[in-house]
Amino acid sequence: MKGASKPPLWLLLVAPAAAAVWPVCARAADGTDSSAVESPDSKAEAQALFDEGRSLVEHRQFAEACPKFAESQRLDPGIGTELWLADCYENNGQVASAWAAFKEAAAAAALVHDKRETVARDRATALDTKIPRLMVVVSDTAAAEGLEVRRDGVIMAATAWGFALPVDPGVHTIAASALGHKPWSTTVQVAGRADTLQVTIPALEDAPTLAAQERNPAPRADTIETQPPPAPEAPHASAGNGQRLGGALLAGAGVLGIGVGTFFSFDAKSTYDASNQGDCSTDNVCTSPGLHDRDVANQKALVATLAMGIGAAAVLSGGILYFFAPRGGSASVAIAPDPHGAAMRAALAW
Repeated sequence: MKGASKPPLWLLLVAPAAAAVWPVCARAADGTDSSAVESPDSKAEAQALFDEGRSLVEHRQFAEACPKFAESQRLDPGIGTELWLADCYENNGQVASAWAAFKEAAAAAALVHDKRETVARDRATALDTKIPRLMVVVSDTAAAEGLEVRRDGVIMAATAWGFALPVDPGVHTIAASALGHKPWSTTVQVAGRADTLQVTIPALEDAPTLAAQERNPAPRADTIETQPPPAPEAPHASAGNGQRLGGALLAGAGVLGIGVGTFFSFDAKSTYDASNQGDCSTDNVCTSPGLHDRDVANQKALVATLAMGIGAAAVLSGGILYFFAPRGGSASVAIAPDPHGAAMRAALAW
């Protein structure tokens, strides 16, 4: 009985001769519904799985029971196991799988004139009006591309395209692929009612690599012109040239500052010596003019010290900028004589 917590009553009624020993021999009632097995171990494993499936059915755990029956049927096929599997599928809402299993059980029973053929066919017929169907339609342009179509990961034969095929309710994935084209896929939700859902596979897009090759075909070997590779550009050449120029100018300004400091140093010494010529005594006792000369000399000495210190720092900084700049150019700074004194000249070359 569908949904019952005990073994379905119809299974017992269709095998009166085996009813008394059904728990033990339901898998092979009358000895007519079992095929040969590879080994006793496989048969024992099949029986253990079948017993576990029955126990799960009694607790209404159909989702867990169905795989047990399916594996038992694979190891040791039998009409009894097939009927239990079909009934489990139906209770679990897998109407298409139940319909197919009842059909298989009916066909197997007919071969050996088993009374369960009638029950299996009646159960399959009752499900005919409850099965949802899925139709995969392939467009003419897609079909001409050597298309491979898969439903839930299983390849669909081309003869099945365009037909409403029974499927279990739930989520189903339709995928299509062809050499040289982008793969295509979609996911659909099939409702639990006797409707037909149609999915149309469009023409597949060209794969990017092949499309690019068609737009820009590779030149033939006899038409390729060989050209010498361009000369490598010196890395950071322009940046190095600018840094060296800045370093050279900074160092030149430093040299000029040192020159200014030297000048004021000598001038301060000269002013100080002049104050000692009568305006100041050897004991540093000075008249008003002498004190003035001493102040001027001190101011000149301070200017000299500052100019020489700043000039030395500029020369050092400019040298660092110049010598640590990326190679690719050259610069030079020199002090040259001039009719009116000394002059700084900068020479740059790249």
